[in-house]
Amino acid sequence: MTGPSSTRNPPTEEERLVIAVRLRRSEPELTREWVEQLLRRGEALGGRVVAWQPTLIAFDFEPESFEDAIDLCADLPPESAAGLSSAPLACVLPGGSRVALSLGPALSMAVALARIARADEVLVDPQAPVARRGDLLTRGARVGVIGRERFRGLRLDRERPLRPTDAALPAAWQRPPWVERAMPDLPSPGQASYLVVARGGGGSRMLAELAASTPERSLTLEPSRGRPLGGLASALARAPSPGLGGDDQAQLERLLRGEWLDSSALASLLVAWLGPGGLVLVDDAERVDRDSVDAVLAAVGRGSLRAVLRVAERAASVGSALELPPLGESDRLRLVHSLVGSELAEEEVLALVRRGGSTPLGVLFALADSIEGGLLVREAGALVSRIASSRRHRAEPLRRAVARRLGWLSVTARDLVAALAVLDDFAPTELLVSLTGESEARVAAALDELCTRHFVLRSGDRVRLAQTSLSELARELLTEADLAQLHRAASRACVRSSRPADAAAAGVHALLGGDVDGALPLLRRAAAGLRQAGCLLTATALERFTESGDVRELESRGLLGGVAAGSIGSQRASVPPQAARFEPREPVTGSRFVQAFRVGDHAAVSELVSELKAGGAEPHVALRFEGMASLARGEVARAVGQLRQSKELAQAGGPSERGRAALAFGLALAQAGRAREALLEALESLACAREAGDPSGEVASLRFAVRVSEQAGASEAARQFAAAAERPHAP
Repeated sequence: MTGPSSTRNPPTEEERLVIAVRLRRSEPELTREWVEQLLRRGEALGGRVVAWQPTLIAFDFEPESFEDAIDLCADLPPESAAGLSSAPLACVLPGGSRVALSLGPALSMAVALARIARADEVLVDPQAPVARRGDLLTRGARVGVIGRERFRGLRLDRERPLRPTDAALPAAWQRPPWVERAMPDLPSPGQASYLVVARGGGGSRMLAELAASTPERSLTLEPSRGRPLGGLASALARAPSPGLGGDDQAQLERLLRGEWLDSSALASLLVAWLGPGGLVLVDDAERVDRDSVDAVLAAVGRGSLRAVLRVAERAASVGSALELPPLGESDRLRLVHSLVGSELAEEEVLALVRRGGSTPLGVLFALADSIEGGLLVREAGALVSRIASSRRHRAEPLRRAVARRLGWLSVTARDLVAALAVLDDFAPTELLVSLTGESEARVAAALDELCTRHFVLRSGDRVRLAQTSLSELARELLTEADLAQLHRAASRACVRSSRPADAAAAGVHALLGGDVDGALPLLRRAAAGLRQAGCLLTATALERFTESGDVRELESRGLLGGVAAGSIGSQRASVPPQAARFEPREPVTGSRFVQAFRVGDHAAVSELVSELKAGGAEPHVALRFEGMASLARGEVARAVGQLRQSKELAQAGGPSERGRAALAFGLALAQAGRAREALLEALESLACAREAGDPSGEVASLRFAVRVSEQAGASEAARQFAAAAERPHAP
C-alpha cells in the first residue's frame, strides 16, 4: 500500500527574490536582539521567513517587490552580512503569510553569498534579473570559495542601492554648447562641396553651425527611407516658407501632398525658395534618396545656390572633400566642462572623456549614461561621483551605452525607438500609434520621456531619433524577426495612404520586412507614377528590380536608407505573427553557442552575437563570440583580428576571462597555420585557469596545447600535455 507521503505532489517552483541575512557574531544575547530586530523589519516590509539557521534567517519576496527587499538590505541590524538572489523557489512547509519553509536555487545562492559576504555587506547574484536590468547600484564584486565551489556576488551600494529613475538630463544638453572646430569655407554660388565626418563625430552639428553662419536662407535635408524625393519633401515641410507665388507655390504644394516632380521643376522650386546665395545642406548624404540629391545638384548647377553634402566616409565619387578629424582630448574636455561646469573634479571629467571615446556623441552618451545609471548623482544640487574615477577610464563602444540607456526606458518608449529606427524619418504621431499598437495617451507620455532623455527631436507633430548613429545602433539591437515585423507594419500603414509617394515607401518596407511578393506590385505602381512624373532614373530602377530581383537597383537610388542590400529578404522564411517588442534580451549562454557551432548553423551564431550585443555584454565577450562566428564561417583573417582585440580588452578582467580570451585567440592562430604562436596562447590560457582554480579550463587548455604542439611538430611536448590532461585534476 502506498503511503500519503509518496503520493503527495512535489512542491511547485516559482520565481522568488530571496535575501539571506547572517549574523557575523554568535554571542547569544546579541543573537536574540538581532533576530527580533530583523524579524520585525522583514515582516513590516512583506517578507516571509523561508529558512532559519542558528545565525542566519532568509526571507523571500515577490520579484515585483524588489524595492521592499532592497529596503531590508539597506537597513540591516549591525554585524550583518547578506546575500540576494532571484531564481526558482519551492515552498515545502507553508506556515501562513509570515513563514513558508522552502528550498531551491534562489535560497541556495542567497545563503552562499551571505556566507562569503563581510560584515555590513550585501552581495547580489549577478544573474538575478534585478541585477541584469541595472536597477541596483553596486560597488565592485566579491569572490569566495565554499568547499570546492566558487561564488561571485556584486557588492550592493547600501547608501544608494537603487538606480535613480528621475535623473532628468538638463534641457541644454539637447543642443550642447558648440566646441569650436575648424570651420570649412562655404562653397561659392554654383558649387557643391563635401564634408567627411564619421558617424557620431559632430557632422550634423557642423552643418547646423554652417547654416547659422550664413545670412542667406538655408535648407537641411536628411534621410527618408523608401521615399523618392522624401528627403527634400520632409525638409521643405519642416522649414518656414518664404512665401512663394504662382507656379512655384503650386509645385511646393504638390510635393508636400506626396506627389512627384521632375528634376527641372524641383530645381526651379529650390532656387525660388532659397533665393540668391541660398545654402542647401545634405546630412548623411549617402543615405538620402538620390532624387533629392539630384534635385539639389541640379539647382546648384543653375549658378545661384550652393550646397554642402556631409558623408560618413570618403568614396571614389566624392572627389575632393574636407575631412573633419576626431575630437582631440582637449576638445572633449572642453565639451564636458561646457555641460557640467566645475561640478566635477578634473579626474572625473577625464574619466568621462576617455570612456566616451573620440566622438562628441560618445562623450555625451557617456555623461548621460553615468547620470541615468547612478554613477553620477546629485547631492545638494551638485554632481558627485559614486565610483572611483580610475574604474571608468576604459573607453567602451557606443553600442553598449545605447543598449544600457534603452533598457532603462519604459516599454512603450523602447517600442517607439524601434519604430523610429525602422522609419528613419520624421514620423507623425498617428503613425507611431499605429506601429506600436498603443493608445495616443501612452505614446504621448512615452514621447515626453524620450524628449527628456534626449532620444528624439520634435518638429511640430512629427518626431525622429536625435542622431543618425542612434538610429543605426537601435536597428542593430533588434532581432531580424522584430525588424521584419516593424517593416511590415510600416508597409501596411503606408498602403492605407492615398499619397503617391507612400506606394514606394510601402513597397520598400514590405521588401525590408521579407514580404517580397507583397512588395512587387507596390513597387510596380510606384514606378509607373514616377515615370509619369518624369523621375525616369528611379522609375527605371524600380522596374528593373521587379524584373530581376536585384536589390542593388534600389540601393543605387538611395531607397534603402543605408540598409545593406545583402540582408534584404533574409527574414522571408519565418516571421513570427506577434507584435514586436523592443525588450532587453536575456543573456546569451555559452551552451547555445556551442550547440550552434556543433551543427554548423552560422545564421544562428550570428543571431546569438546580435543578442549578446543587445544585452549589453562586456565588449571583450561580444568580440570573442563574434570572432568565433567569423572563424566558423571560414573568415580566418577577420577572426584573428577580432580575437586579438578581444584578448586585449579582457586584460582588465579576472583570470577566467583572460584565459578564455587567450584560448579563443589561440584557436584562430592555429586555424591560420601559426601553430607556435597558438601554443603560447594555450600556455597563457593554462596559467590563467590555474590562477582561477578552474580544473575544466586547465583541461581545455592542455588539450588545445596537445593539438597545436602536434601541428608545430613538437611530438614530445604533445605527449606531456596529453598525459597532464588525463590526470583527474590538472596540476
